[in-house]
Amino acid sequence: MNFYTFLQSFDHVKIAIIGITAGGVGLDFSSAQNVVFLELPQSPSLMLQAEDRAHRRGQSNAVNIYIFCAKDTLDETRWQNLNKSLHRVSSTMDGKYDAVPEILGLLKGGSKRRCTPLGEISHPLPSNAILKKVHLSSSYGQKEKQYTQGWTLMDEPLCKLCQMPCKGSDAKTPRYFEDLFCDLICCEEYRIRTSSRSLRQELFQIEHGVCTICRLDCHQLVRTIKPLSLERRREYIEEAAPNVASQKKLLDKLANNPCEGNAWHADHIVPVYRGGGECKVENMRTLCVACHSKVTAAQRAERCSTREKARKQLEVIMNDMKYMEETATNVKVNLVLGTLFIS
Repeated sequence: MNFYTFLQSFDHVKIAIIGITAGGVGLDFSSAQNVVFLELPQSPSLMLQAEDRAHRRGQSNAVNIYIFCAKDTLDETRWQNLNKSLHRVSSTMDGKYDAVPEILGLLKGGSKRRCTPLGEISHPLPSNAILKKVHLSSSYGQKEKQYTQGWTLMDEPLCKLCQMPCKGSDAKTPRYFEDLFCDLICCEEYRIRTSSRSLRQELFQIEHGVCTICRLDCHQLVRTIKPLSLERRREYIEEAAPNVASQKKLLDKLANNPCEGNAWHADHIVPVYRGGGECKVENMRTLCVACHSKVTAAQRAERCSTREKARKQLEVIMNDMKYMEETATNVKVNLVLGTLFIS
C-alpha cells in the first residue's frame, strides 16, 4: 500500500507531517485541502513543488496555503527574498507584462548585490538560539542604538557574525558594539561587509589614498589645497593633478569642497557585473576621481556592447521560435486539408 492509498483508505488520518524536500516529489495529496509550511525553504521551487502535491488530478476543492513566519527573525528576510523569487518565476512563466523587464535585467549581466544584505551576512542561527534586541549607548546623553543578537536558550550571547559564544567580560551586558562579537576579527569583518565607509578606511590603511593607475597622492593633494583660497586651489590642482583638472565637473567639485571623497574612490578590481560584488578589501583599489571616471566609462561601454549582443541573440531565438511555430501550424493545416480531400 503506497502513501496515497493509505491516506485515502483511513478517514481518521487528518494530518501528515512531512519535510519539504521529501514531501515535494512523487506524492499525491489531492485529498488534502490545507497545506501549512512550518519552515521556509531555501528556494521558491521547493515551495511550489510542495504546494503542487495538493493540486493533483482529482482535486475538486479549493486548497488553502498557510505560511508561518516569525516576527523579528531571519524568517522575515527569507520570506521577502522568496516573495521576490516567486514573483519573478510566476511573471516569467505566466507571460505577464512585467516579465519583460525581468528578462532584460538578466541580460544586462549586472549583479544587483553590490553589498551583502544584512540578513545574509551573519552565519545561520543555531537551532537552540533565538534573536534578541540589544540596546547600546556609546556615551552619556546619546540616544541608544538597537541591534539584534543571537542568544542560546541557556541565555548565552552569540557572535553577530559567526554565531559562536561570546566570552568577553561584557558579553551578557554589552556596552559597546565590539561586545556583540566573539573577537575583534569578527567585528572588523562585520564592519567592512556592512559599511562602505569602513571598507574605504581599511583600503586607506593599505594604499594611503594613492591612485593605483596614475600614482597621484590624493590624500596629500587634499591636505595641501584645503587651507588655500578657491582660486589658488584651482591653480594647484591644474599643476599637480592635470588629469583631474581636465574634467571641469571634477575640478569644480574638488576645488569647492576639498575632501577625500571628492579626490579618490574605492573601486572594484573585478567589477560587480563580472561577479566582483559582495567583496572584501582584497578586491578593492584606490583610484583618483579622474581615473575612476575613465574606468567607469570603459566598463559602461563594455556593458552596453554586451547588452546589445544579448539583445540580438534574443531576437534570433525569438525569430526561430516564431518560424517553428508557423511551420507547425502550416503542417497541421495541410494535414486537415488533405484529410478533407480524401474524404
